[in-house]
Amino acid sequence: MKKTLCATGLAHAEGPTVLPNGNVVFCHCYYGSLGVWKPGVKGIAEFAKVGGGPNGSVLGGDKHVYVANNGGAVGPFRSADFGPGSIQKAAFDGTVKTVAREVASIQLNMPNDLVFGRDKRLYFTDPGRWDAANRPDPGRLFVLNPDGSGELFANVGNTYPNGIVAEADGSIVWVETYTQKVRRKAPDGTVSDVCQLPSNAYPDGLAVAENGDLYITTLSSGGMHIVKPDGSAIQYLDLDGTVLSNCVFEGSTMFVTDMGGPAGVTAHAVAIGKLWQLDMPVAGMPMFRGAIAAR
Repeated sequence: MKKTLCATGLAHAEGPTVLPNGNVVFCHCYYGSLGVWKPGVKGIAEFAKVGGGPNGSVLGGDKHVYVANNGGAVGPFRSADFGPGSIQKAAFDGTVKTVAREVASIQLNMPNDLVFGRDKRLYFTDPGRWDAANRPDPGRLFVLNPDGSGELFANVGNTYPNGIVAEADGSIVWVETYTQKVRRKAPDGTVSDVCQLPSNAYPDGLAVAENGDLYITTLSSGGMHIVKPDGSAIQYLDLDGTVLSNCVFEGSTMFVTDMGGPAGVTAHAVAIGKLWQLDMPVAGMPMFRGAIAAR
C-alpha cells in the first residue's frame, strides 16, 4: 500500500470529503473553517468560513458540503465564537447556511460526524463534550429529512458516538470512542454491536469499502483497523504511529486526516495536522447523496 503526504500544517483536521473535481475538503476545526487541498497545487486554501468548530463533512447532492459543527471545541480548546452546535451546509462559492440547531425540539449539543443514508436522509452523531474520565454528556444520533424536519435516531448513553457511515442495505454504523465499540442500526430498527475493538484502539472515523468491509481510523493504535461486516477482524494497517481522525474513499484511493500526534488536541490552536493519500487494494462503496433544506 502506497502512502503519500498531501498536506501539512492542518489545524486539527477532521472529516475529509472529495469534491467532483478531485479537490479534498476537510474540517479545519481550530480555525472554524473548511480547508481544501487541490491535487498538484502546493499548500492548502480555505473553502468556506463556517465558524465554531467544524468536525465532520459530507458532500450532498445539491452542490453543498454539509458540516457537523460542534460549536467550537476540541477537548479543552474553545474558540472565540464558541456556542451551540449545528448542522450547516457550504456552497462551492463559500456561502454558508444553517440547516439545524435543534431536532425534534431537542437542542443540539456538539455534532461530530454525518452521512447521507440510502433513504437520502442525513444522519449525524452528537456525542457532547469530550471528557473520557467523566463522560459528562449523553450520546445521541439524529436524522434530518429533506424538508429539514427530523427525529432522534438513537440514544446511546455516555459512549461518545463519533464517526458514522451508511451501508449498502440502508443500515447505519457508528463508532463509540469511550467504549471502543462499533455498532449498527438496521433498517428494521434493530441495534446491535458489530465488534469490540482492541484495548489500544480508540475509534474516531470510518469508511465502507465496496465489499462491505469497515475501515476504522483510531486515535491511539497508530493506524487503521479493517473489520468485516459480521464484525470479524481482518487486518490492522500500521501507519507509522499516526493519530487518525477520519477517512473517505474515492474509488480505490483513500484520504485520511491525521492530527499529527497527541499534541494535536490541546487548549491552544496548533497546526500540526496532516492529510494523507493511501492507494488501497479495494475501492470504496459509492456514497449516498441527498439534500436538506436550510431552516
